[in-house]
Amino acid sequence: LSHASLVQELHREYVRAGAQVLSTNSWGANRFKLTQHNLQDKVHAINLAAARLAREIAGDETYVAGAVGPLGVRIEPWGPTSFQEAKEAFAEQIRGLGEGGVDLISLETFSDITEIQQAVAAVREVAAWSGLLANQAAALQRDLDVLMPWSGLLVRQPAPFGDGRHLTGELSG
Repeated sequence: LSHASLVQELHREYVRAGAQVLSTNSWGANRFKLTQHNLQDKVHAINLAAARLAREIAGDETYVAGAVGPLGVRIEPWGPTSFQEAKEAFAEQIRGLGEGGVDLISLETFSDITEIQQAVAAVREVAAWSGLLANQAAALQRDLDVLMPWSGLLVRQPAPFGDGRHLTGELSG
């Protein structure tokens, strides 16, 4: 990352303000979005660095959420990207975040139910260790009725962290 000290200072400010969870600066760090900047070969390195920067500041008292956002492409049946390609792109990003030490994966601002389904499948496949937070309420206007009951199930079951802690909770509408 080109401005690692700035990113860490922002994390530090959140911790000073009492944050219990830091979010990595990795929301758009997937191969599709990074291709626009000719950085598609750096997906793992960028996500690894984002997680390590947050983890270093978080210490043992603050959780680190690996931020994962939409791919920025249309997936089937509305676009050329297959479900498998989408899932693989999410998995690639999540592997880097996991290696960097995140405690949970935060799926943020998806507008397509089929896309978030692929993201959830990737989390379950490559990050079974992780808690999962579906942060959707503000972003999914057209899919709200479909997603809200479904996404609440994502966080109802406790998910163990590597050190024995658990994340539980319900989405509030």
